Amino acid sequence: MSTKVIAWIVVVIVVVGGIWYFWSKSMQAAPSVPAAPATSQEATGTTAQSGASSLSSGTSDNNLNADLAQMDAQMQSANSDSASVNQSFNDQPVQQTE
Repeated sequence: MSTKVIAWIVVVIVVVGGIWYFWSKSMQAAPSVPAAPATSQEATGTTAQSGASSLSSGTSDNNLNADLAQMDAQMQSANSDSASVNQSFNDQPVQQTE
């Protein structure tokens, strides 16, 4: 086969793969929105938090301030991790011995 034929085969495969990719993405069902609970967590006096990334569902100033403090702590943690990664990329010269 000539290189021209091989190039056309590769182009056709890439185009068909792209069409299949976009078609499969459009056919995926959108995630459903969970139903609202029957009773408000704030009204019952309990707050269920499942980890560090969950935020309170209230809208009072105290709840918003607590959410902001939690987000600030997470951002500081991410910044610290980023600084550690950046430091690991700093290449130090190594003394060569013969």
